[in-house]
Order: sequence, then C-alpha cells, then structure tokens
Amino acid sequence: MRGQPGEGATHPEWSPGAVASALRTTATATVGTSSPLDQGSGLVDLAQATDPGLVIEPTAAELIEFSQTTEPDGSALNLPAISLREYDGTRPARLTRTLTNVGKARETYRSSVSGLPGMKITVSPASVTLAPGASAAVTITLNRGSAPWDRYVTGSITWRGKAHSARIPVAARPWGITPRSVPGNLVYTQQSFWP
Repeated sequence: MRGQPGEGATHPEWSPGAVASALRTTATATVGTSSPLDQGSGLVDLAQATDPGLVIEPTAAELIEFSQTTEPDGSALNLPAISLREYDGTRPARLTRTLTNVGKARETYRSSVSGLPGMKITVSPASVTLAPGASAAVTITLNRGSAPWDRYVTGSITWRGKAHSARIPVAARPWGITPRSVPGNLVYTQQSFWP
C-alpha cells in the first residue's frame, strides 16, 4: 500500500491478496445502500486499510488450483467476500475462511451478522483469539430459512476486536427444486450447483 505522496510504501511485505483484503474489509457503505450488489465492499478508507487487524487472502496454491480447475468454484477461495450465485438452497452451504492477524498485538475477534433477511447464518467458532501473525479457520454455514428462492439476499459478516473491525459482504441466491419460468415460455428445472 502507498502512503501520502513522497512517502515510502506501507507494508511492502504484504501480498496483493493481503492489500486487497485490507482495502475491502475496512471499506464503508456508500450513501443510500449497503448492498454488495450495488457497491461491492464499499468506499475505500485508506487510513483504516493501513491497519486492518485481520486479512483474508487466498494462498498461491489455491489460486493455481482454481486456475487449473475445469469447473472453477470461486466460493472455495479464501476471499474477503462471499458470493453464491447459484446454490442448492435445500441444504446448508458451508464455506471456510482463514483469518490472519496482521496487527501488532494479540486480539480477540467476535463475529456478527447483519442483513441477510430470512437466512440463518452461523460462524464457527464465533470468536477467535489471534497472536500477531497467527491464523485461524472459521466455518460459515448459510441456511436458506425463509429467504426467497432465486432472489439475492445480501448482508455482511463482521469480526470485531478491541482495536479493529473487519467486514466481508455476503450475497447469496438460493435455488430450489421446483421448476421456474424463464423468458421465452421455457421451463427450467433447477438443479444443485453446490458440491
């Protein structure tokens, strides 16, 4: 990351994935919307991004495997966002994210969910305590609950510590097992796209 003009690089040792995570997890909502479908992660806050506390970044091995997969599934990548365009809403969707403490002190982060009306979201473990440089994997489970079929439901998951906060946007569109009409008077029978 770059500082003010004339200054040297901030965190030159960070990977591009760590920089992207810092920019995204510390972003703020734009005026008039908080939906990731409208704003992505939100407005970049450079002051916050230089000290994000946590980063969520894919490893080089994950990116290579993803690039070589015949039918790539981006939801499996360790990214600072969750986007499920088509998934089987008749059963839970489980994803893993790895959180890494890039701060200077040991910190406990507690997860919370906002938005995502009708869906039941759980994060396990609900809180993690990380020393500087340490990482922890968390499992995020999405259950459709009463959310509508074939419609995006949006919100976010935030990990808050004493000194830092990291938020990731979530957008999920559950598909069911009943036929739905599509343009041209065709009928499409929905299938499971979740492994």
